[in-house]
Amino acid sequence: MKHMPLRYVVEFMRRAVAINLNESERQGLEQLKRGRRVSVRLAERAAIVLLAAEGRENQDIAAELGITRQKAGRWRRRYVEQGLPVLRKTHRVRDENHESTSITVAPWSAKRCGRRPQARPTGAARRWRRRQG
Repeated sequence: MKHMPLRYVVEFMRRAVAINLNESERQGLEQLKRGRRVSVRLAERAAIVLLAAEGRENQDIAAELGITRQKAGRWRRRYVEQGLPVLRKTHRVRDENHESTSITVAPWSAKRCGRRPQARPTGAARRWRRRQG
C-alpha cells in the first residue's frame, strides 16, 4: 500500500461544521441549557450546540460534557441541517420491518379485583384468566 505524504492526509481530514448563532438563538439555547423544567437530554443537546458555536471541536465538547465525540458530532450536524426544532425531537424512527404494537389496557386488574372484601386474591386471578381467555 502506497503511503501519502502528511500534507495530503491533513487536507482530506474531516472538519467539524461551524455553527453561527445570532443573539436570540444563543439566548434560547442558554435558557434550554439552564432550564429547570427542561429534560436532561434537551439541556445536553443545547450545551453541545453552544460549545460548537464557540468553535470547539467535537472531542473537546465530548470531554467537557462526558459524552462521546460521535454524539457531539451528531447533534452538531443535526442542528446545522434542521435547526432548533430537531433538538426537541424525542421519537425514534422505526424500520419498516418492525411493526408497532398497541397495548390495550384492561378496565380492571387482578389486583383491584382482589381488593374487594368478598373476593380472595386467588379468585381475582381466576377471573382475570377467564377475562383474558
